[in-house]
Amino acid sequence: MLNVLISSKRVELSSLLFTKIKEDLDAGRQVILVVPAQSTMSIEKEAFFVLGKTGFFDLHIIRGQKLAETILGQTKRPDSPAIDRLGREMLLRSIAASAEGDLKAYKSGSTSGEFLAMVSDFIVQLKQNGLGLSDLDEISAKSKSPLLKDKLSDMKLFFEKYESAMTGKFTDSEDLVLFTAEQAKDSAFVKESVIYYYGFYAFTNRELVLLGELAKHSLGLNIALLCGDEDQFAVTRATLEKIKKSIDGTSVVCAKSAKAPLCELPAEKVHITACASPYSQALTIAADIKKKVREENYSYSDFAVLTGDSDEMSGSIKRVFKEAGIPVFADEKRNVLHSGAIEAVSSSLDLVVNNFKPNDAIRFLKSGALDFEQDDIEYFENYVKLYHIKGNKFASPFKPTFSKIQFNSG
Repeated sequence: MLNVLISSKRVELSSLLFTKIKEDLDAGRQVILVVPAQSTMSIEKEAFFVLGKTGFFDLHIIRGQKLAETILGQTKRPDSPAIDRLGREMLLRSIAASAEGDLKAYKSGSTSGEFLAMVSDFIVQLKQNGLGLSDLDEISAKSKSPLLKDKLSDMKLFFEKYESAMTGKFTDSEDLVLFTAEQAKDSAFVKESVIYYYGFYAFTNRELVLLGELAKHSLGLNIALLCGDEDQFAVTRATLEKIKKSIDGTSVVCAKSAKAPLCELPAEKVHITACASPYSQALTIAADIKKKVREENYSYSDFAVLTGDSDEMSGSIKRVFKEAGIPVFADEKRNVLHSGAIEAVSSSLDLVVNNFKPNDAIRFLKSGALDFEQDDIEYFENYVKLYHIKGNKFASPFKPTFSKIQFNSG
């Protein structure tokens, strides 16, 4: 079963979404809330505030990739390793070097990073929309432009060689979506949960296949869309129609009618700047921030940089901002074990549970819980490995003489 929750106001849509989530949680059902990667933390905070809870056991707020990883972890993974955008571009670079003499429109510059990124995006678009070599032939046959025919011929060559190189060796991340959809029926995480999607405005054809499988095999699938009759909702209206055509049994649940526009920001306050790369984007943003701080009495804490591609932009922003002297905090997922205090607690518990395994002892020392020099800890680690110290041996006198480290089971 698939319900699409719609409203033209975010506040109303959020209220409807969390009302339904609360009903599911109160009924004892497990809930999965899938959100864009860059919105995870803000929506977690919103959930705590709206639901009035201090913690959740049955509400999982995750990104789409994490849902796919969980499904594959419970079922099975593809026989060949999956590659992401970086891996795709590395493979395309090899193809470009070997096929340079066969290209028609792109004879020069075919190995440049910008061109290979464009080819990578082209292949992604083909896969997301379920298109193949025959579709490129059909488009080429209908075209009257010799230049377009040559460009399509080159793209077909790249796509053909890319698919050939991938066969039996790698799985494209876009193909992984379909593979995940096939495994959804066997995932306990899916079958035991009500699933919500929130914060998205469009879905590819392959993602719709996955959504269809989630709707069939979960306790219920709900998609929250900001949607109305105004022009700014044209994309989400098209998405709603696409969902209804692709997934049988789709029903639409409307929040209270709201005709007010989603954004009342005056047009003159919106500035659009075209940049050639993530690095040049970061430079442009940094320059604008420095100008406003210097000339308009802003402080650095008054600015927030929002990006839909946090993985690619994060490195450029951190590097450029550091060079410009702009303090920056990146709202990114961090492993909880990167905290010394958490690592100290975790390793000390593991020491007891695992009967003083050597790795747990070293982890505890490296956490910084005790005031030892790093050189002494490394010396002790070498000693533990050399003499195979474990269990009760930690309570025995050590053979070498240690000036600073004393260790016992107490």
